[in-house]
Amino acid sequence: MTIHKDKLAVAISIINNDTFGTYMSGKFENLASDIFFEKELGDISLKQILSYLNFIQQDLWNLQEICLRLDWQKQLFSKNELNIGWWMGFARLDIEHFHFEFRSIFDYIAKIFRQVSDIPGETKERSFEKLRNWVTKEKNAKKIGGDIATSVLSVNWFDEVKALRELITHFGGEALIFPEKGRILFQVTRGWKDYVSIPEIMYNENVADFELYAGMYIGYLFAYLENISTLVRSRLNIIERNTDSRSYHPGLGVIKEWISKVGVVSKNRFIKR
Repeated sequence: MTIHKDKLAVAISIINNDTFGTYMSGKFENLASDIFFEKELGDISLKQILSYLNFIQQDLWNLQEICLRLDWQKQLFSKNELNIGWWMGFARLDIEHFHFEFRSIFDYIAKIFRQVSDIPGETKERSFEKLRNWVTKEKNAKKIGGDIATSVLSVNWFDEVKALRELITHFGGEALIFPEKGRILFQVTRGWKDYVSIPEIMYNENVADFELYAGMYIGYLFAYLENISTLVRSRLNIIERNTDSRSYHPGLGVIKEWISKVGVVSKNRFIKR
C-alpha cells in the first residue's frame, strides 16, 4: 500500500498550537462557523447541514478522546502503573470504538452530499457505502453532480476501515492487544485469521502498530474533510466570514505525532524496533 504523504501533510498543517493548547483549524472548521451565521437567513437546508457538521465534530472529538486515552494508558502501562490485563482490555475497547466513530463520520458526509446534490430529492442513499455504490452508475452520478460523485469515489481507503468495523460489529471480529511497553500493538481477528495487513504500518508480519494505523487513517480523514468543505462551500455559495476558526483538544497533539510518524515511515516492510 502506498502512503499518501500529500494527504498527511495537509492534516499536519491544520493542527497547531497556541497559548491555549493544541487546535485544529482549516476549511472544515471555517465552513461550520460560516454556516452557523448563514442559518439565520432561515434556510432550513443550511440548518440541517450545520447539524450534520456538528455531528461530525462530535465524532472527531470522540476520536481525539480515544487517541488521548490510549496514549495515556500506554504510558501508565509502561511505568507499571496499569495492570497488563486492564491495559489489554481498555485498549481493545478503545480500538474497536475507534472504528465505530470513524465509520459514523462518513454517513454524515453522505447526508451532507444529499443536501447539496444537483437533484436532492433523487439522492436517496443515506449511508456513505450505499452512496458509493449508487454513484457508480452514470445516471446517478449526474443526479448528484459530477464533482460530488468524483469525491465519493475517490475515498478508496474508506472500504478498509468499513470492513473492519463490520467485522467487529456483525461477524464476531475482535481487536487483540499485544502488550509491549511503549507501543500500542494490535490485530483484528476472527478465529485464526488476521485482517490488518498493511506493510507500512506493521510492527511485524502479524502485528500492526496502532499509532501508525490511526495516524494514517485520521490523516486521510482530515485531508478529505478539507477537500469536501471546499466543494460544499462552492455549492452553497457561502461567504467566507471566518478564516481562523479553531477547535481545541489535547488529543490533537497525540494525533499529530502519530501522523508525523507515518510520514517518515521506513521504506522497508516493517518498522525497525
